[in-house]
Amino acid sequence: MIPFGLRLTLRGGREAATRLLLIAAAVALGAGLLLATLAGINAVNAQNARFAWLETGAGGGASAGPPRSGYAGANGTDPAWWLLTADTFHGQVIGRVDVASTGARSPVPPGIPALPGPGQFYASGALTTLLHSTPSGELAHRFPGAQVGTIGPAALPAPNSLVAIVGRTPSQLAGVPGARQVTAISTTSPGS
Repeated sequence: MIPFGLRLTLRGGREAATRLLLIAAAVALGAGLLLATLAGINAVNAQNARFAWLETGAGGGASAGPPRSGYAGANGTDPAWWLLTADTFHGQVIGRVDVASTGARSPVPPGIPALPGPGQFYASGALTTLLHSTPSGELAHRFPGAQVGTIGPAALPAPNSLVAIVGRTPSQLAGVPGARQVTAISTTSPGS
């Protein structure tokens, strides 16, 4: 059937063949644009999913009680104190999460094996590089204690993200405005 259709099309002369090529090119372009759009949507959703843990404690619903909708975890989890802030250094935004564990079962964000203790912090790879290439009096003093590890890519929106998770004691965070107790790490992306 296809050879018969092609024969009829091509017997129409040069004008019919040109029309056929233009139609085929337009269909290929349309299919390519559709695939690029779908790939872009998937990429944005994947990046937003890596942002989800930073939404922990947002919206006033994070308490030591049962987790609210959109949070992973179970009853019986020890709450953790959580404070998300932003800092800048030479025009670059540094995301900082101060955490304090209240027990052995406190929730742990993705990308790190355990919550940092008081005087410890985790930093993203890009922030680690920045810390090592900058004089300590300019940047390192903002992150007290020792770096105990690097935040894995599962928790970073982009490879060049500047993020730090800083360990504190519960008493240090309990009275800080904006600090909240959370029983689970958010899995709801910012777009939701």
